[in-house]
Amino acid sequence: MPISAGRDYTLRFSMNFACLVWLESERERINQRQDVHLWLFPFYQVADFLVDAACELEESLSCGHDDFDDAGTAEEGSDRLPKVR
Repeated sequence: MPISAGRDYTLRFSMNFACLVWLESERERINQRQDVHLWLFPFYQVADFLVDAACELEESLSCGHDDFDDAGTAEEGSDRLPKVR
């Protein structure tokens, strides 16, 4: 998880990962269903949402760094956590 003094930056990544975790739990829930005749469409929906979530995460990782703020973080190369304000 990226560390930034700006909460919005970290929140965006947290929301990306929360969405991916939810989709994985939804996929598992569909796998455990007993009604075998109704399985294809829910998997299609999860796959569609998964592609959207992956694109959002890729965008966050590749070009969404304008709101990154390293003020208050540890020195480069250090494994210490950021300073608490």
